[in-house]
Amino acid sequence: MSSFEGKLVHGNGNHNILYEAISLDRFDGDNLKSSLYWLSHAHCDHMKGLESHELTKHLISNPGVKIYCTDITKKLLRHMKGYQHLHRHLVTLLIDEPTLVLIPVNDQSQGVCITLTAMSAGHCPGSAMLLIEGADGTVLYTGDFRLDKGAASLLPALHDSFGGVKKVDHLYCDTTFLTRKTMNIVSRAECEEEIVEQVKSHISRGNNYHVVLKTKAKLGYENVYKILYEIFKMKTHVRAEDAEVYSGIPEINEIVTLDNRTQVHTCWRSVQGGGLQDKNAAGLVSHGGCDTLNRPGVEVKVIHLSTMWFALTENKHTSVKVDSDTVRCCYSFHSSYSEIEDFIRYINPCYAYPNVLPMDATMEQTQHLLNSFLSKRADDASPELCQTNSWKSVHEIDSWWIAEKRSTNNTGFSSPKKPKLENEDNGSEQSTPTGSREATPELSLWSDSSDLENETPADAD
Repeated sequence: MSSFEGKLVHGNGNHNILYEAISLDRFDGDNLKSSLYWLSHAHCDHMKGLESHELTKHLISNPGVKIYCTDITKKLLRHMKGYQHLHRHLVTLLIDEPTLVLIPVNDQSQGVCITLTAMSAGHCPGSAMLLIEGADGTVLYTGDFRLDKGAASLLPALHDSFGGVKKVDHLYCDTTFLTRKTMNIVSRAECEEEIVEQVKSHISRGNNYHVVLKTKAKLGYENVYKILYEIFKMKTHVRAEDAEVYSGIPEINEIVTLDNRTQVHTCWRSVQGGGLQDKNAAGLVSHGGCDTLNRPGVEVKVIHLSTMWFALTENKHTSVKVDSDTVRCCYSFHSSYSEIEDFIRYINPCYAYPNVLPMDATMEQTQHLLNSFLSKRADDASPELCQTNSWKSVHEIDSWWIAEKRSTNNTGFSSPKKPKLENEDNGSEQSTPTGSREATPELSLWSDSSDLENETPADAD
């Protein structure tokens, strides 16, 4: 759950605010005075105040004030109840495309220019990190992210034309799992293989054998649906409200269905207490009103996609059998302790700050850990003393979101691009084809919830 309050506070004892006119992932309180907003992804803990009358009034009264996001996030919001009215106030950034943006400032008629670059966060559909470059230095805000070890070397926007890592002055980092209990988390690929085996072992027994994927967040499990569709040629049955949200993204829309005759379902979420199964008044297992799952003779297996349970119990397995018809699988969309450390050590920013308070930790303890990852401690560092790491070579990784190959120079990266002016056509209304650059290879489609057992079905994570 995000603890970030919207402003880029430079902690180091003086509490200055960088790029004071910008707010990130918060749209309430003092953030209502901002001139530029960034929405990293469409999970509700990053959308506080986004649906409010106060924000809408602020946007209408100040036509130059916009909310920046990725194209996929914009499409998702257009089909989310309570956010459709924001569509004309949203401006999209293409992944890895630097864009020159003019921030309207009340006391400066010409405003202030900065460069914004979105980078894949690997958290959920449309999720992106934001690189800000301008007079207050270079700032990287991760939002929520899950990047495998070594993935930072695959992000073109973090590198210069010679393949060297850009100097990042301030990093605001997702620290959800920056705890010793989550030193290592199984990869999504490993968990997806386990899910496939669990599904196969059940549905292969006959047409009356159905699987329910028990999820917490509204977004984030789409790659699982895709893999199951590719292997079993079965679409995943989703709730009507989820189908509506997916309807603007063809690649997702074609792998989900409202037809409950399929044997794979994610149409049911627990409504009380977060239990694996909810019982109706008669004491029978209820499956959220899905007629097929409630039909006599249907055998249902529940696969609980969880992360926090594995962290709290310090269980290192990919899956754990709960009973004869329930299994837990460890599926995380936040980076583990070791992945966070790898990311930070590669970038080696001058300063690093936590965006999330991890379980069983204080912000002071979390800050101390982040400082320990820096080559020079943040409380002693200065931009002049910052050092950059040597560049790791890029290797190709297949992704269903990436089909086209970028033209590269001998470093493996595209030649540096001149920042695009924000009023240039960036295809914000275009469809998102399989070859979209909404993600860097293998970093694309996913989101996560922290999988707390008492979480509501909202897309908080």
